[in-house]
Amino acid sequence: MAPSTCRPPTVSLGSDLVLSAQPGVGRGLPCGLRSLATTQQEFSKDLKRTGAAIAMNRSMDTWVSSLSKIAGLEEAFERHKAAFDLNGDGSIGTEELLVILDRCQLYDEIFTPITVREYFKTLHGGSGIHDVDFVGFSNTIRWVADMRRLDLDTVVRRVIVLSKRLCDKEACV
Repeated sequence: MAPSTCRPPTVSLGSDLVLSAQPGVGRGLPCGLRSLATTQQEFSKDLKRTGAAIAMNRSMDTWVSSLSKIAGLEEAFERHKAAFDLNGDGSIGTEELLVILDRCQLYDEIFTPITVREYFKTLHGGSGIHDVDFVGFSNTIRWVADMRRLDLDTVVRRVIVLSKRLCDKEACV
């Protein structure tokens, strides 16, 4: 017997339909292996898209970071003070700070502006405070992170990003 080339087995189902173990052979009924190959191709495309999206987000973060030179929370406080000093006294009032927290999307159904107002009323022996300096601002940010059970870096990053968005020279509010 002469050696022959191995071919996958085929089964004839009638006039036009043929099933084969080889992908892409046969008319009308794709083989399961072809579906696996298609799935793998789609998975590969999704990985490439995800990688591209991550790279784009990182470049956007780098670009936003370069818009202004805010190194930390204290500079962000100064920027917020310049943007939110609604009454012109050179500090952030508690109501102005409520606006900052709202724009940083730090409120939820449990942690509300009422909660923050009550917190400020309990400070200074119950007499409350009306203006917030940097120390009070940073303590409030820490308290917000604790109340929301968020990482402090996450809350600080939101405050800094908001200050960059509000106080960019080209788009300052």
